[in-house]
Amino acid sequence: MINTKYLSYFKIKSLFVLVMTIIISVVFMGCGTSTPLDGKDTDEIIIMCLEDTYPEHQFHVIESYDNQKREGVFSDENGVEFKVTKDITYKPRYHFGCEDEYLYELLNQQGYVEKVKEILEKYNMSLEPYDVVMSTDIRWNESVDLEKISEMISEVLNCVEVPTVIYPKDTTFSSGEVNYYSIPHWGVFALGLEDESTGVYSSARFFFEDKTASNLEIGEKIQEKIMNMQEDPQGDEVVRRVQIEFGSYVICAPYWSLNGELSTQGKYVYTSFGEALEENKDSYFIIGCNTNPYTVEQHKLFRQSILSRLMKNNNLPENAQINATGFTTENGNTAYSFEIVMSDNEVMTMHYIVGDKRHCLIQEINCNNSESCSEAVQHVINTFSWKE
Repeated sequence: MINTKYLSYFKIKSLFVLVMTIIISVVFMGCGTSTPLDGKDTDEIIIMCLEDTYPEHQFHVIESYDNQKREGVFSDENGVEFKVTKDITYKPRYHFGCEDEYLYELLNQQGYVEKVKEILEKYNMSLEPYDVVMSTDIRWNESVDLEKISEMISEVLNCVEVPTVIYPKDTTFSSGEVNYYSIPHWGVFALGLEDESTGVYSSARFFFEDKTASNLEIGEKIQEKIMNMQEDPQGDEVVRRVQIEFGSYVICAPYWSLNGELSTQGKYVYTSFGEALEENKDSYFIIGCNTNPYTVEQHKLFRQSILSRLMKNNNLPENAQINATGFTTENGNTAYSFEIVMSDNEVMTMHYIVGDKRHCLIQEINCNNSESCSEAVQHVINTFSWKE
């Protein structure tokens, strides 16, 4: 599962020994200034998140959140019941993240998927109804009618009635800063853009709060992405799709490039500008693929098999902080991450993208708190697609 060739090279074997062990820990930040999360149980915090996301509604518990099932059932004041799952980062006192199916239920009641399919079919487009994001892709060329595409987006956002939805703009965690939110399933409609001539990839994301935007404003947002792709194909916001033997993904260029010296067939090592690494100082990540006996539907068994195997190892350094996370990528894949914080500037995270009896493993070694490295890895995770 893990290529130890690179580990000895950088003399950080102790980090990768930890890949063979994992303990899900809840890290309390200690006493100090009170926060809105202090003294609240999980159900109470979930309701806080929901009422921030849907300010026009009040919510209450139907079935209390179950840590084993990783879900709870809640209801609004009108009796609409829905599930809430907590499959993303959770750090009591300061940070709490969950995903809710409230908007999903409201949209389902109105036949949202079928309505969107009908709209896209009028424009010769197809729909990808992922768990969290609704999406469609365009191979961009001069013949694409931007006015028609803008009209299509507007129709999609206005084909149903939805309450006010405040989609979380920041789902990251900073020590000492309070942050809590819920991510609505189907709260985003994403327009994937891939330049037909260059292979440069970008995307424009639209939220229901954009439903009042004019076709001109929608078009300007898309046009901005197109101009960035055409005028600055190496810019920060533009990525290139990389095809490899088991799938494809997009990578931030040129800031993170393949390091030919360290890479081997089936193991792709990315460094800043593809340059050599300074031992224990530079960040990098490795992308690889392996098989397992579990289907996509058995992803929880896959997760448990990893945990069971890793927890048998006793080489966990003292005072290491472990965070385990499960989530759905923007491309609709189930993924699990295991973060091991060794020190303030030494973190390793193992990201597993679950496939059918296979998985993609992205090993992120972040030795200098590099936001750029984490963002590049997140691009890979969210845009990864399996080869059929």
